[in-house]
Amino acid sequence: MHEQRKRNTKNPFCNLLQKARKTTYKKRTKGLVKKVPELTTLCGIEACAIIYAPDFDSQLEVVVPRECMTLAVPSSRSCPVETKQLMVNQESFLEQSLAKATQHLRKLCKENRQKELKTTMFQSLKGKWILHSLNLIDLKELGLLVKQNLKEIDNRLLWVVPRECPTLAVQVQEAAPVETKQLMVNQESFFEQSFSQSYSTS
Repeated sequence: MHEQRKRNTKNPFCNLLQKARKTTYKKRTKGLVKKVPELTTLCGIEACAIIYAPDFDSQLEVVVPRECMTLAVPSSRSCPVETKQLMVNQESFLEQSLAKATQHLRKLCKENRQKELKTTMFQSLKGKWILHSLNLIDLKELGLLVKQNLKEIDNRLLWVVPRECPTLAVQVQEAAPVETKQLMVNQESFFEQSFSQSYSTS
């Protein structure tokens, strides 16, 4: 008796999902019935649509006359291998969609991670003491980001100074390297000290 009650009990969410799928199926079927004759007229091709959904207790439905179907089905089966590779069923379509969504999600996670690190770096340069709350992985990634930004600044200086200030280029080559190195050491040492202090406090 208990097993029979379990069988008769259905999940309301599943019932709603099944109704939504059935409604969508009916709408798509009507759309296909309208589109197939339009395609045959506009493109000048033989086309047919065979619609069957056993989940919804629907009967096999064939759109356009059967003589067109007898021409279209053998033609579809004799397609080249390259054309058949582009054809997908529902399972392969869902797998491709899932793979694309997963790849897009990873890209967004990577972009968000970079934004978080940049925000942390700028807040640290403004004097906000937040490095002590970072773990080892965060500190390593932040250190790589700082070095990357310093390298980009140095490359930009090497390109901009000779181009915009030719008369100053000689002075920059003689005097600036020492000052630049000192500045770089100060910035790097600032983060190194912050990292070491965060280790000691943790």
